[in-house]
Amino acid sequence: MKKILRKIKRLFIGSLNMMLTAYHSTTRFLYRHPRLGRLVYGTLVLALVGGGVYIGWEQWKLAQHEREAHEAEVIHRSEEDLTKYGVSFEDAGTVKLSVELKVPGEVKLDGDKLAHMVPRFSGVVRQVMKNLGDIVKKGETLAIFENNANLAPFEMRSQLDGVIIDKNVAVGEVIGNTDEAFAVADLSQVWVDLYVYPADLPRVKAGQKVRVIDQTAGREAEGTLAYVAPTISDHTRTALARVVLPNSDMVWRPGTFVTGAIIVDESDVSVAVDSESVQDMSGVPTVFVKKDDSFVATPIKLGRRDDKHVEILEGLTPGMRIATSGSFLLKSELTKGSAEHEH
Repeated sequence: MKKILRKIKRLFIGSLNMMLTAYHSTTRFLYRHPRLGRLVYGTLVLALVGGGVYIGWEQWKLAQHEREAHEAEVIHRSEEDLTKYGVSFEDAGTVKLSVELKVPGEVKLDGDKLAHMVPRFSGVVRQVMKNLGDIVKKGETLAIFENNANLAPFEMRSQLDGVIIDKNVAVGEVIGNTDEAFAVADLSQVWVDLYVYPADLPRVKAGQKVRVIDQTAGREAEGTLAYVAPTISDHTRTALARVVLPNSDMVWRPGTFVTGAIIVDESDVSVAVDSESVQDMSGVPTVFVKKDDSFVATPIKLGRRDDKHVEILEGLTPGMRIATSGSFLLKSELTKGSAEHEH
């Protein structure tokens, strides 16, 4: 290593001596030939002046290009004007991001609000008062039977408020005291049974919030996990997780297949925006930030996200006003303006 360093040192000193020798030789030569010296020095001065002018011109062109590029990144429209076209706005700020586990599920009847009714005695159906789909009150007569043993009539009454979801009687029919005549269900509340795979079970527990999503109908509701089964089904190899869901308007029909988005983790982030506000501009995630009566295309760096929001690591500060839903219209206008500028 020392030998190499010595060689490098000798080469550096040798090169420096050669440069000094050439400089002194040139100086002595020009001193002996003054006309040639003045010509050389004049040429150097002209070269320096010309170089300075050229550099200045190039810097001016670069600044002009930067101004034009910056101008091309600005949409000169007010928030009020853009609102007319369906663009909405929000302030960047703190958001609670939710990590969701999505699992398949099915809407089912609430087993605690379901009545399977059989006659008290075997007998003949003499009169049917209610039909499938009828809404009934607790204590309301559904049918009248004649007792086979003593021919005495007796009534079958609803055991709860609800809807008749099954009917298995007709006038003149003989029915035993173990045969189901009617089934009445209170549909103001339903169960949503979700099916969780074993690998995901450590993250799932009762009390967690759930979004129940019916993608076919474009509908969703929020609920809470009321129960998580301690066993795995032999048939599905999943564990049951149940949501008890209010259904006063009866839009959640038993038998509907749904998706359950179980919130398994939540965290606060200091700056986040609606995912719809982020546009891809030549591969760079960008949002449109309000500045006076204009919107500036601003590059950002993305972080964590959930189904609705995305964390912003760089490019925005809390309180900045940005375009959210409909921001693709600003992107389209910016892209169109850039294409016209190039032509």
